[in-house]
Amino acid sequence: LRFGQVTSRRYLASMRAVSLEQAIYNGLVLGSTDIDISSYALPVENLHKVYVDILNNNADLFYVDSSWGYSYDNQGYVVTITPSYNMSGAQRENATAEFNREIKYITDQVDESWSDLEKALFYHDYLCIHFEYDNDGGETIYDAYHMLTQKKGVCQAYTLLYNYLLKQEGIEGAFALSDAMNHIWNIVNINGKWYHTDVTWDDPLSDAAGRSCHYNFLRSDAGISSQNHYSWTADYSCTAADYDSAFWNVIDTPFVFGAGQWYCVDKDYSAICECDVNTVSLGKVVYSIDCTWYTEDGTGIWSGIYSGIGLYDGKIYFNSASDLYSWDIFTGQVTKVYTPVLSGNQRLYGLYLDRNIIKYSGALSPNDERRVTGTYTLPEETDPPQLDISVAVNEDRGDVVCSGKSITPKKLRQYFGTRVTVYHDAEIIEETREVATGDTIIVSGNDAQTYTI
Repeated sequence: LRFGQVTSRRYLASMRAVSLEQAIYNGLVLGSTDIDISSYALPVENLHKVYVDILNNNADLFYVDSSWGYSYDNQGYVVTITPSYNMSGAQRENATAEFNREIKYITDQVDESWSDLEKALFYHDYLCIHFEYDNDGGETIYDAYHMLTQKKGVCQAYTLLYNYLLKQEGIEGAFALSDAMNHIWNIVNINGKWYHTDVTWDDPLSDAAGRSCHYNFLRSDAGISSQNHYSWTADYSCTAADYDSAFWNVIDTPFVFGAGQWYCVDKDYSAICECDVNTVSLGKVVYSIDCTWYTEDGTGIWSGIYSGIGLYDGKIYFNSASDLYSWDIFTGQVTKVYTPVLSGNQRLYGLYLDRNIIKYSGALSPNDERRVTGTYTLPEETDPPQLDISVAVNEDRGDVVCSGKSITPKKLRQYFGTRVTVYHDAEIIEETREVATGDTIIVSGNDAQTYTI
């Protein structure tokens, strides 16, 4: 098959030197016009799935077109693949550099101490918050590169980008495809079990600033069916229902992480709460958001709270109906940060943070489209507040010596900069209660360490 007059660049895959998939990938990275896979004895009828899987599993191949040609021998085995490219030369080189910068910007925000579950949650929420579904009627965005650069895409773009981000963390992923729904979503392997995750459907279609739903996060086959998914094909069954009833199913804002602790906005409690993602448990209320959202004419009240959440420089940011606030995770101090100028009878209906920039939404009701209507820039990050304790770790003895005023798990967490749990006998002590000699401290990180105080 011919795709025009080109200078042939032939890639010959060495006999079993690498896997078939790696051999094809290598050829595509090189921009080869012909990829020789004759040594792999790939039946022609299997080529479509193999090739499409390679493109889906490697979002960095965005410059490879979805059409291709091939040749085969008299036994029905593929000899060469003839790819088609939509970018080449300097255009492809510049786009690849931009793609890698955008990916690094996101992956640099991952804490190395996080579990695969926590990383999967972070990337899920990041895509919901910072991207939107492409329904503006222009050229449809299907690939990860244009989604990264234009901040929008359809389900295929969400799915490919999410899978690629997980891949950077060594998390195995696959895909569920439903022709009946005209839809594709992710399947994710967490702790050896497969789960459905549909980031597209968790990102509201009428884009809402600061909203990240979790109805479709880590669901079983039965769980995703309950969310109106049907008639899909996938390489794996998702039989584990570990998270089908998780508390996050009703959380529609992102989770944020600071000083070793996850936080979320829980609408049932109208509050910011601590939570443990790994044990799937909602913790204590750290701050109640006491606010009323009135209707446009001021005569009625919308039930619930409509606050977003973000974290920067040791503070959690949230909104009332009229103001932006911060809650200091170390001191518990609440501060009014800014009062936006809103149009007419608008109220604040959510926010999110992009580094040190608060992006907020003003609207007349929670049913309106809640796009970003304004921003507020926070001061650059500062050093954490000075601690009044000191800690000496003795790895040989397996103990820590703590000195200072009022040594609590909360201060130890700030000192170590990661998750810290302190036990008195077999009971976890409260974060504001003073520790005692003989207590056990577990410091999480890449590898959890246990010490005696």
